[in-house]
Amino acid sequence: MSAREAESVVVCEGYHDRAFWDGMLQHLGCVSVIPVADRPRDPAAEFFKRGHYGYRSQRLALIRIVPAGGKAKVMPAAADYLRDRQEQPMLTRLIVNVDDDSEGAEVVRHQGASVLPLGLSPDDWQPDGKELVTLDTGTRVGVVVWQCLDSQATVGVPAKQTLERLVCAALAEVYPRRAQAVQSWLDNRPKPPADSPKAFSWSHMAGWYPEEGGEAFLKLLWDEHVNPGLPAALQRRLEAGGAWNLIAGLAETVTP
Repeated sequence: MSAREAESVVVCEGYHDRAFWDGMLQHLGCVSVIPVADRPRDPAAEFFKRGHYGYRSQRLALIRIVPAGGKAKVMPAAADYLRDRQEQPMLTRLIVNVDDDSEGAEVVRHQGASVLPLGLSPDDWQPDGKELVTLDTGTRVGVVVWQCLDSQATVGVPAKQTLERLVCAALAEVYPRRAQAVQSWLDNRPKPPADSPKAFSWSHMAGWYPEEGGEAFLKLLWDEHVNPGLPAALQRRLEAGGAWNLIAGLAETVTP
């Protein structure tokens, strides 16, 4: 297999986002190329280093998940993949993935001008009407933003628009008693620190998935056998926020 094989790349903020993508892509039928004891090694796995995860889509297309090491590093890392794109046409799709980080419930579509910080000019790309833009080389670029339309008053759900809000809103729908217990615990902490969305999500992890740890918890959210109904609850929120078509298109379950 050639190192020049075409691939799609998702650049996300960090390892927790990578874990959520890991569960989500495998839920959609993608197969990890990270070598494990009971699975033959995919020759492409050697390219997934520095914390990158790799997958084969349903049609065997290659997908790379790249944790950038923080939100401020996402755009520079994504821009690296587009640099010299005239000479490296094997990047078929680039997805930039970040938290919204606003405090409101209103969803803003992140397309068009959202790709300009990648060092592109408007002459480099054309919107295609399906939440992606197509560059002059044929590479398609999209933005997946973690956000959630649920009411700001939902029990056990942080207000800030992050991956944790998305996760906790789905958990609150499927496990309402857990969400109530999490809220009660957070409200009754002695001298609590400043509010953090992670306080909500990690309370779920510590309360009901203590043996798994943070990354495994975020992956298990997409396991229908472990959490019946939760993948569907997550999908509904990603659909409402406009991200699902891009995700499903990456996995080749739809063609965006």
